Amino acid sequence: MRIAITGGTGFVGSHLARSLSKSGHDVVVLARGVDQRPSAREIVELPGVTFLRVGTGDEQGLAGAFAGCDAVAHCAGINRQLGPQTYEAVHVHGTANVVRAAETAGVRRLVFVSFLRARPDCGSPYHESKWAAEELVRSSTCDWTVLKPGMMFGRGDHMLDHLSDTLCTFPVFLGVGHRSVRPLAVEDAVDVLVAALVGGRLSRTTTGLVGPTEIGFDDAALLVARVLEKRRMFVTAPIAFHYLIARIAEATMTVPIVSLAQVRILQEEVVEPFNAPDLVPGDLVPRTPFDSQSIRAGLPEPDPIRLDDLRWFGGRRDGPDEPGDARTAVLVFDGDCGLCTSSARWAERRFRHGERAEAWQVLGDLALASFGLSVTDVEQAAWWVDDAGTRERGHRAVGRALQAGGGWRRALGRVVLTPPTSWIAAGVYRVVVRWRYRLPGGTPACRVDPGGPVSRVPRPERSAPEATRR
Repeated sequence: MRIAITGGTGFVGSHLARSLSKSGHDVVVLARGVDQRPSAREIVELPGVTFLRVGTGDEQGLAGAFAGCDAVAHCAGINRQLGPQTYEAVHVHGTANVVRAAETAGVRRLVFVSFLRARPDCGSPYHESKWAAEELVRSSTCDWTVLKPGMMFGRGDHMLDHLSDTLCTFPVFLGVGHRSVRPLAVEDAVDVLVAALVGGRLSRTTTGLVGPTEIGFDDAALLVARVLEKRRMFVTAPIAFHYLIARIAEATMTVPIVSLAQVRILQEEVVEPFNAPDLVPGDLVPRTPFDSQSIRAGLPEPDPIRLDDLRWFGGRRDGPDEPGDARTAVLVFDGDCGLCTSSARWAERRFRHGERAEAWQVLGDLALASFGLSVTDVEQAAWWVDDAGTRERGHRAVGRALQAGGGWRRALGRVVLTPPTSWIAAGVYRVVVRWRYRLPGGTPACRVDPGGPVSRVPRPERSAPEATRR
């Protein structure tokens, strides 16, 4: 079968893609960009896997990607809001686009990954948006299935990953008190997804999924600490304090150690499904216990929280659905300006996640057009174009390039982008642009003949998709 997966480089999507590839299916992995975690990068290199850079906001792109597919697994989602990536935009509008695109492409089966406690009118934008998405899927003309898993764990997850980061960093762990969870192994969830996608089971059902082990969340964290061999003091903190920590984490960290939605999830426990009337068949009931063996199999390498995890200093570590993700970004500069070229190459050597610098004279008109730029644009200023299609020019392009270098350069880039220093940076940039051809230096990329037109260095021109790759 040919199966498309939205959010295919994320946690659930990547595990599902791996399972389907192993079984010999053709898999179309869809995401706004390539997640830089090793587990995600491995996915796009698996046999039978095709990666397409298409987000859930692009209905036309989704319809093209779904063409020829027998089934679609809609796994894309977020657990915090940031900029334009809101729950309404991603969960509701994104799901509406997926449903319409699947119907347009003639997809037979649509399986949606929701959340165990998703429901309307509960005061949580996360829960309510997931419920609204469920309703959109249930109204589809496709043969649909809604799966509502609880708190999942496994390689590349947020549960074990964030718990281990916290336990490796702080001597004290702040618990949530007597609140229970039933951790679900991602492999068990994938088995149910495959049964629905490939076997056609669970047709037109809404099914909750939880693991077999019911345990207090604090006890689960203590078990993880024992596996890590970390002796930590456990102190129960009021739930209001956890909300405060989540607000601070969302405001300061590139990947929050805890989000507001996750605190709400823990507050009401993760044990029983809500509005999931259909039972999972007996042979698909999750059976992987939450114990030392399963924890050890899913734990990442010990990685304490560092300065790089803060927005001011670090690059992004998590998935591509973060707005402004610059992993495939390009800095377009004037290759005939010696200062421009040396500065761009200096920045490129310090890029951390595949960003690159290109002289516009070497890119060619086709690649420029793919970035939404014209020759007039690049003659007037340097440009920073990221994977989301966001374009920044002039001093703001310089600031973005500095941020992509991480460390102190990220902090300096933030200064360049923040008033009132950004006003000064804009003035300095205009002066440099005006006199750049009188500055010392030169490059082999392109030469300006006195009184003559620009002559480009012969170089094979990239196609638009190739130029925007990486």
